[in-house]
Amino acid sequence: MGFDMRCIKLGLAAISAALCFSFTLANTALAAPEAALFGQLPQAHDAAISPNGNQIAILQNHQGTYFVNFVDLSGARPDSEGLRVIGLGDGVKPEYVRWIDDGRVIVSVGQTQVYNDVPLSAGFLYLMDSNTLETNIIVEAPKKSIRQFNNRVLDWLEDDPDHIIMQFASDRDEQALPDVRKVEVATGRSEIVKRRFIGVNSWVTDSNGEPRVGLGSRREGKKAFMRILDPVSGEWETADDFPGLDPETMSVVAVIDEGRSLVMSAYRGRDTRGLHRYDLIEKNWGETIYQNDEYDVRSVILSGDGNKIVGASFTGETKERVLFDEYNSTFEEALAYFEGYQVAFIDQSSDSTKLLINVSGPSEPGGLYLYERGGDAQWLLDTMKDLAVEDMGVMISLSYKARDDQRIPAFMTLPPSITDSADLKNLPAIILPHGGPYSRDAERFDYLAQFFATRGYLVLQMNFRGSAGYGKSFAEAGRNNWVVMQEDVEDGMRWLIRKGYADPDKSCIAGWSYGGYAALMGAVRTPDLYQCAVAIAALSDIPEAISDAESYINGAARAKRTFGSLMDDRDLMRANNPVQQADQIRVPVFMAHGESDASVQFDQYEKMKRRLESAGVDGTYMSFEDEDHYISNQANRQAMLEGIEAFLLRVNGESPFILD
Repeated sequence: MGFDMRCIKLGLAAISAALCFSFTLANTALAAPEAALFGQLPQAHDAAISPNGNQIAILQNHQGTYFVNFVDLSGARPDSEGLRVIGLGDGVKPEYVRWIDDGRVIVSVGQTQVYNDVPLSAGFLYLMDSNTLETNIIVEAPKKSIRQFNNRVLDWLEDDPDHIIMQFASDRDEQALPDVRKVEVATGRSEIVKRRFIGVNSWVTDSNGEPRVGLGSRREGKKAFMRILDPVSGEWETADDFPGLDPETMSVVAVIDEGRSLVMSAYRGRDTRGLHRYDLIEKNWGETIYQNDEYDVRSVILSGDGNKIVGASFTGETKERVLFDEYNSTFEEALAYFEGYQVAFIDQSSDSTKLLINVSGPSEPGGLYLYERGGDAQWLLDTMKDLAVEDMGVMISLSYKARDDQRIPAFMTLPPSITDSADLKNLPAIILPHGGPYSRDAERFDYLAQFFATRGYLVLQMNFRGSAGYGKSFAEAGRNNWVVMQEDVEDGMRWLIRKGYADPDKSCIAGWSYGGYAALMGAVRTPDLYQCAVAIAALSDIPEAISDAESYINGAARAKRTFGSLMDDRDLMRANNPVQQADQIRVPVFMAHGESDASVQFDQYEKMKRRLESAGVDGTYMSFEDEDHYISNQANRQAMLEGIEAFLLRVNGESPFILD
């Protein structure tokens, strides 16, 4: 890769970590990258390699506009033919690309639409010919109503490239109750494989594309529901007919053994989720496939035919994988070739000799590579242009004690100017809790954390209780008590101050979605702890969010899972509802929101803004027309980061730790 990975032990005994810098002992960075560079959308959103390994299709970004770029690897196509690209159009968001044979790809895209004043995310599939560049939509949405899910592929039928198995509702049915259909990709014509079941809104197929499990909810959408095809009787039964299966606490990872076994994600008496085989014929549990003592297992790794379990993956400090027995692959070669970096598998040729991979690191945005068996790696695209590793801050994995002595996993990103442990003191700091709230952070490149670090701030991201991946007790401690989650975040800031790392007079809290909620509540609860708050697409009105959720499929169940005990105690909800506590905020606030946000609707931003203005709070506000929850338009994201930079300069002045 041409990078010079060198480890410098800085002797941070309090952190118990050695810092690995991706540059030489003397910092060679010249200046902080412009804020707009961090607002770039990834150059390669997704990519795929044709089965014969002769072509690559890249969902590529150029100055905020996405297109499909077909790249010839065979050398058969003369350079004079020029680029072969298909534009996706304004407002269309790419999801993935996949080859179905050596000349055609299917591209999945999303688009925000509004129906009855409710913003919705609608998905579509397009069939594209890499030679003629002809493009056709596969499944048309109904003409007189909206159907969100026109892109749910259940099975790709590798042996039948002219068809795929999908789930979607007919024109007259509710989209929450989809049929399973076999679809001809060239025409969109389909035949029903399995008719809908009341309560089932998601299907799981076996390796042959046969529907085997139906998932959904019942009792007004508040209780998980599962239908299973009994391989003995051939009848569809409920989970109650299979002792030990509980759809409330377990999830289906895969169907194997020609529909005779399920791979389930379950605790089974342990604190962490593991992968377990359930025998549908004997109706009992088989072996434990893999279980980790510290982390929840994320997914199973299957062989190419979908029937053999060859490994498992989970997220510790980084994404990790465990392979069983002797399972050698080109990907294992690539992992060794790029040792010391994070290597993400994207796609491979049918003979597994060519791989598309993404290579990155906590301080390295990385890029798209073609790796060929035997050790040949070819760079294709940088993830983010003009962001060099020597200009980024180093990330350290650590933990700190919360007020009740619970250890909280966290990641600290240093300003690039910090090259010695003696300099790690009295820095302006940003506390950056993740969204979700039940997602998690890991040791990986985070453009928002690096943006703040390059502005001269020490950045702390924590996996507060409730975060995913650390086991049942850790998760439920937060999910059953939002106050605990807030306290874990506060304790991270207090830890930085107590250690002398952070300047208490120039420290702020920032976040996106739930992280934005945490930023607002941090300003409410502890106005002495932060000098400002940055809230992006922030949840700010919990009762309104619960009401909004009911407009969506399974919304009531999701609201119950998300808000937990807050839904049962009105006084507790009010005390932890930013819009009702706006008059308690004493520090400057920056807020940004997309007007077409389907996750946290825009009226929450408008209401919070009015309350802050009525309370006389020093506020900076940015809203973006036709924008989603993720601020996916590149120009809008760049403008937002420039706005945040100006806000921090006004509140705190320029950090002395920013590179000149």
